[in-house]
Amino acid sequence: MKKMPWTADERAAINRNFMRNILMGTVPRKEDCNNCKEREPCLGGRDWKTIKYFVHTAIQRNKRILACKQ
Repeated sequence: MKKMPWTADERAAINRNFMRNILMGTVPRKEDCNNCKEREPCLGGRDWKTIKYFVHTAIQRNKRILACKQ
C-alpha cells in the first residue's frame, strides 16, 4: 500500500469535523469517520481507518505539545 500525503483540504476537513475529539483526546469511531467521509468529498479516497489514525496521531501530538509547555 502506497503512502499518500495529506493535502491541505483533507487536513482542514478533518480539523473541522474532529477538533472536539482531538481536544478531548477521544479517538473517533468507524461511524464517525464514515459520516465525515460522506460530508467531505475531498476525503473520498481515504479509508475510514486512515482517518481514524490521522486523528489519533493528532491527539498524541497535542498531548506532547501540552506536556512540553508545562
